[in-house]
Amino acid sequence: MLNVRGLVSAPALLAAAVTMAMPGAAWSQIEEIVVTTRKKEENLQDVPIAVSAITADQIERQGVADLSDVVKSSPSVQFDRAFGPSDTRITIRGLSNTRGRSNVAFLVDNIDVTTENLISAGSGLLANRRLLSDVERIEIVKGPQSALYGRAAFAGAINYITRDPGDEFNGSARLDFAQDGFQQVDAAFGGPVTDTLGLRMTGFWYSQGGHYVNAMSGQDVGDSSGSGTALTVVWRPDDITRVKLRGEYSREDYGPMANARVGGGWQEGGSNRLMPYPGAMLQHAQNMFAVRAAQPNNDDVLLNGLGFTKSGSNGSTALLDFNQYCPDSLKDPSQGPGFCQPTSMGNGKGRVVKQSENPLTGQDFDGSDLETFRLSIIASFDLDGGRLSSFTGWTNFNGRDSFDQDWQAEADYKFTPPGGMQASYPATPAPGAYYNGRRPDQLLASQIASTESGVDQLSQELRFESRLDGPWQYTIGALYWDEKRTLDDSNGLYLCMPLDKEGRLESNGSGGFSYPTFGYQAGVCDGTNNTVIGWQQEYLNTLPMPVSYWEADTRHWSFYGNIDWQITDDWQLVLEDRLVSERFRLLKPNQVGCTNLGYLGVIGQVFLDEQASGTNVICAKEKVIIGNNLTSNDSYRTMEASTSSNYHTPKVTLNWKPTPDNLLYFFWAKAQKPGGINQLVSGGVASTVTAERYDPEELQAWEIGSKNTTSFYGPLQANISGFFQDYTDKQITTQVVENGIATPRVLNASGAEIWGLELELQWQPDFAEGLALTAAYTYLDAKYTKFVDNVTSLQRIAQAYSAGRDCTLVYLDNPTVPDGHTVDPATFQAIGSVACQIDYDGAWLERTPEHALALGASYKRPLTDDGIDLLTELSATWQSRRYLDQDNAVWFDPYWNVDARVGLIHPRYEIIAYIDNLLDDDTIRSGGSGPDFGRQVSETGFTGGLGVIHYWGTLPDPRIFGIRATYRFGLQ
Repeated sequence: MLNVRGLVSAPALLAAAVTMAMPGAAWSQIEEIVVTTRKKEENLQDVPIAVSAITADQIERQGVADLSDVVKSSPSVQFDRAFGPSDTRITIRGLSNTRGRSNVAFLVDNIDVTTENLISAGSGLLANRRLLSDVERIEIVKGPQSALYGRAAFAGAINYITRDPGDEFNGSARLDFAQDGFQQVDAAFGGPVTDTLGLRMTGFWYSQGGHYVNAMSGQDVGDSSGSGTALTVVWRPDDITRVKLRGEYSREDYGPMANARVGGGWQEGGSNRLMPYPGAMLQHAQNMFAVRAAQPNNDDVLLNGLGFTKSGSNGSTALLDFNQYCPDSLKDPSQGPGFCQPTSMGNGKGRVVKQSENPLTGQDFDGSDLETFRLSIIASFDLDGGRLSSFTGWTNFNGRDSFDQDWQAEADYKFTPPGGMQASYPATPAPGAYYNGRRPDQLLASQIASTESGVDQLSQELRFESRLDGPWQYTIGALYWDEKRTLDDSNGLYLCMPLDKEGRLESNGSGGFSYPTFGYQAGVCDGTNNTVIGWQQEYLNTLPMPVSYWEADTRHWSFYGNIDWQITDDWQLVLEDRLVSERFRLLKPNQVGCTNLGYLGVIGQVFLDEQASGTNVICAKEKVIIGNNLTSNDSYRTMEASTSSNYHTPKVTLNWKPTPDNLLYFFWAKAQKPGGINQLVSGGVASTVTAERYDPEELQAWEIGSKNTTSFYGPLQANISGFFQDYTDKQITTQVVENGIATPRVLNASGAEIWGLELELQWQPDFAEGLALTAAYTYLDAKYTKFVDNVTSLQRIAQAYSAGRDCTLVYLDNPTVPDGHTVDPATFQAIGSVACQIDYDGAWLERTPEHALALGASYKRPLTDDGIDLLTELSATWQSRRYLDQDNAVWFDPYWNVDARVGLIHPRYEIIAYIDNLLDDDTIRSGGSGPDFGRQVSETGFTGGLGVIHYWGTLPDPRIFGIRATYRFGLQ
């Protein structure tokens, strides 16, 4: 049973204390902010929801440009990029979209524009576009708000409210210049055209040089440029009718991200440490030796799961065969076999961006291009009994990605495995083989991202809000929302593997390990005997790339309503609910690969004929030999399936206003995120629709909060809320083994619980006129409670073991192991797969800090009698440690970010000098992980490298100096 006594007491006691402390006389007020959080205009302090707002002044003076700036002021919200530029993830109160659609709704003028990625996780490039300069207010709503905000507001919502023309003609122009070539120009003007018609036009252009350089090319990374415009027309033909028409267009170009490899494998790294395998993995190896002794002719057991394979197999190398896969300085003879990886993502000191260049051009890959067009029509009719409103929105988005997806390259890489001789490769190929005869990246493998995506959305909502005399009010509405997403996938993996490994477990099965010896196969990957030199030549040989096609359709219908009952002057009860019917259809490649080697050649498009030889491998159980040319079948199989969801999301809120300046509220809400079909690439084995489906996520939330305005040596606002969220069936990613091949899957974790506390303060002390102080703090206890995963990745197993989680060895879908654990050497057959069963109870939810803090101070004092003031502002944010994923083995360190501004402000103009990241904190705040196709595939063989994860971090912006100047005209 849920005990909410502790949850209730703190906010309730604070409300009572503040109420009793209120003086009888009035005091000067903190500026009121009007929001539309509950689909009607209300004072922010009167809304019984945890909501924060960023005003137009804050947007302009703080230079709020995108989602990473939006979340700075709200410690309950985190923003990340992971696998690539489009893998944008927003977390509110610990609820992150590890997989599936975004947990947070994105709206523009109350119209839902939320989408998600195909082929990878995240909310897509559309979620983090640069803001146009006509945004008047940004509302961040925390907690489940499905009843009000629709299909995607599982954890909360971010609503961008755009500016109307206004009653008088006015306009503004702004210039912004900063270090590393940043320039931005904004302009806007508008006002009444006739007595019934007003318009406003706005536009921007910007260019940003990169703060870092790709060491391979000398070109900027993290650079960007773009432009956009919007036109808003408001028509008021009479006192009843109001119509707002808005259209916007923008184009943005982003260079490759400033991502740098963090470490792992044989590479030295500041936070690398040895992570040994648990004893269960050694037990599996001993089991297989026993089976081999009892069944000398059963070769299949040598290829059975979790990386135990026969020696000398290049494509099927096993991580277990590498003893301790670490640099010599980190090896520990007292420990068993394992590998080295970073624990902390660390900081940017000593990190160098090294990314492969495009072999076609000899320049960096293009990065990402975005093009967006939106049109919306909002009409309202004020009738005798209430207001009827219509919200119509259409979005068309096109994006293109092209970048080095493994985020690594080496100009002086020499392949020297432990115990082996250095392999040397020609530094330059034959004339004409590459761009300008150069091959700066000496790594033998690379993973290249190349996709083109499209999104079309149509939204139509009708709403009626009553205006009745008496204690009852109601709102009813209906939403139709339709989206079609497409993806042309030309992603590719290109590799050359000269490694020949000879090494094995000791034959007696004692668990002892000897270091394997490595040999360099002459005549392979060295340009002799008609072989390629490296991945670049293979990349050129495969052009034009075959394209696989993805398509996803979502059709949503919902009906919603709420009833407000003003029980007394002080008490109000609100009942809300939304009934949802949604259908989702997915068409995607369902590729296959070699029987025992997984996806090879060009990932996502090509599967090899079993007899085809290539620069990669031959599909055979024996020793894999590298051939001369890639012969491939450029066709692929597809999977098409659909799901349907029908559910409702009720919410009950009880409000008490003991005085006009104090509000106490409690609510219970239920939220649901629909199930679906795995939208990740399927891997190297054909899958079934049943295996690719996953269940809905569900959430029940309880919250009690208080909002108070009082006087304590000046106006003071004190808001506090405590909440508990019971999270079930969280959608996450794991790997399963199908026919001996590791394949990504989306599954549902059984449960998680989140306890939280939020505190917000605003104070304008009497003793320092012009001083305003703000503070916001969030505490979260966010942990998995019921989650057992059958893990097949040796690295994840070692990570969990190093984090204090042991494993139970299980043999899955194997009738020769009836109890799933006990192997009989005489009867065992290599059927099904082998896994390490890990209990993640108590593991911290990914990308969620326990503590987060946002502080602000603003001091304004008059300088002249004609309205010129001096403004000084300081804002700071701090976050505690955040774990990268559910294994809790790698984390982002705590960090501070401090921004400062000083300038002159006047009703007609302002000049602001600013410093972003004043302390020059270079802690890595965002990053990701993935298979190490660039380095460790070459170092350990294909399937060995595929099982090793490598890590990269996005280098943070350094300390930046800049200046903004704004001029306004037409103001009285």
